[in-house]
This record gives sequence, structure tokens and C-alpha cells, in this order.
Amino acid sequence: MTLRSVLLLLATASGCGVDLDEGTQVSALETCTTVNCPGNSNVLGGLGPYELSMTKSKVSSRGFWFDKTQLTQQFHPGDPIVPLTDFEIIGSAMHAKRLGAPIAHWDMVGTRIPVHHADGRKFLLWLVSYQRGYYYDETPLPFIDGYDIKYMELGGANRRWQDLCPNKDYDDPRPGVVGTSAVFWKGDRIDPETGKIIASDAAVGDWFNISCSGDAALKLVRAKASGAFAAGIDGKLKQSTLNMFTAKYCPNSVARHTHVGVALDWDDKTGSNKLDDFTSYEAVWNEHGAVCLTTRRAPEDGALACKLDPCTADQLTSWKTYGHLRSGNPPPAP
Repeated sequence: MTLRSVLLLLATASGCGVDLDEGTQVSALETCTTVNCPGNSNVLGGLGPYELSMTKSKVSSRGFWFDKTQLTQQFHPGDPIVPLTDFEIIGSAMHAKRLGAPIAHWDMVGTRIPVHHADGRKFLLWLVSYQRGYYYDETPLPFIDGYDIKYMELGGANRRWQDLCPNKDYDDPRPGVVGTSAVFWKGDRIDPETGKIIASDAAVGDWFNISCSGDAALKLVRAKASGAFAAGIDGKLKQSTLNMFTAKYCPNSVARHTHVGVALDWDDKTGSNKLDDFTSYEAVWNEHGAVCLTTRRAPEDGALACKLDPCTADQLTSWKTYGHLRSGNPPPAP
């Protein structure tokens, strides 16, 4: 398993950063169109260490662990390396202490995080710049901290810095987080294989997530439907939202019938996300999947394992009585 098993995306912004050595190499990768990525993804847990525990002895399902007492900060190669203490994730914001003084958000730039794998490999993550993140409705608070992160496998034959989330050319017209960014967040635990939210709020314990921008888990955060935004959000709304983002239509199937780069708009019960201009309705969503299905967003992404009837006029008009969200297909980009 690699540290970056899937390469993902977000949106452009400026931020402060650190300097890397000249000659540092980064990975190149595919990008996606400007309109399509914000509301749709079939990817969950795209990174190897998509979740980590603050307890050193707890190893993730993918074999990763870290020791929060080993965090350091270095702004430029050759600068002094300063230890950080009291590291914690609150919502979707990162906090620590540097020489006893509290730091957070952009002041976490330069943080170096050693990550270990059960097979003996060791990786170093380096937060090299900060980009403020926003919710889909552009609400500024609470913070979404986006970090451009480089990583290196220590002790390997090919030691070089690589982008953890290297989507450099993706430009989302709605405010978000730059395409090379990842967000550390806490409030829900998600099984990336089944797409189920398995714990929320206090039940997550000391586990937190690392999500690249195209990951459906981060879309859950940006839609204000995660424990990172607020405690006590209806679990059925959370699961319905995740089902919608991943196009998990069928109640008894874990298949996801979409891919990054497919346009999507939606309404939800929070009132913060509203359908924009759209050409056709797609579906009404509940915690099991699609209640009804009119026009699939990506019919090329496989046959369904269930039969779903087209949405009736009543289901589309009174969708809040049938589910938690209503999705639509926006017009093609000009």
C-alpha cells in the first residue's frame, strides 16, 4: 500500500508557505474540468493513512499509526527543527503548542509529521503551505484548514518529496481549498469499503481523518453534514449526503456509480445548499440510498444492482418527506 493510493482534488487560493530545496520533484497527475468536481466523488479514504489515532498503540485498518509526541516544525530546509506539543484536531482545524505558545491554522505551516506503517516503513509529512477552506455555501466559520502537504518515504531507495494531493491545475469557480491540499478533520469515522459512517461525535474517540480535496468525506465536511462542523447532526442526514456524493443508489449494494469530474447540484434540509440551474432531476436520497431515480448523472458508470422507479412529481416537490436531499444534473459547461 502506498501513502497516496488515490490522487484527488479541490480549488485554488493563495496561502503562506515554506521553501523546499531546489530540485525537489513532485508528482504530475491528471486534472478535471472546472465545473464538475465540487459536488461529486466515488472516492472514500483515498489516502493510505485516511485516518489516524492520537494513541500511538492504535493501528489503523490499513496499518498506519503515528506518535503525536514526535511532531516538529521547520520552516525552511536547514532551519532549526522545533518540537511541537499538545497536537489536536478540533473540527476541521489543527492546533498545537510551539515552545509553550498555542498555535493553529496558518501557524501550523512547517509541521512535520512522521507516519509509520505496520510493515516497518516510515513516511514524513511536511505541511508546506496553508489555504483557508470554505463550505459550499461559502460560510467562513468554523475554520476548514487546508494544507499543501509533501511526503517522503524515509529510508527508501528513491527519497524525494512528493505531493500528497497533487492536483495543481484544478480550478473550482466556487471557493474551496486548493487542489494540492488536504484537510485534517474529526467528528466522523467512515468505512471506505462500505461507505458507511460507523461513528460520530464523541464515539469517534481519538481518531481523526486526513482527506484530500476530491474525497467524498471532505465533501461531507464542506456540505456542513459532518461532525467536524457541529456535534449532533442527524446521522441519517450524514449518511444520505454521503450516499449522494458517491452515487450509492442501491440500498443493498456498496457500488458507487460515478467518478470525479461529473457535475452535480443538490438541495438539503439544512437550507444552506440549494439547487442551482439544472437540466434534469436526478434523485431523492435517504440513508439507504436513492428513494427514486430519474436521470443518472453518469449512466456510463455501470449497471445498477437494483431497480429504482423514476421520481414522481410528489416526490420531487415534497422531497423532504421522502428523504434528506434532492439532486439535479446541471447543464454542461459552456
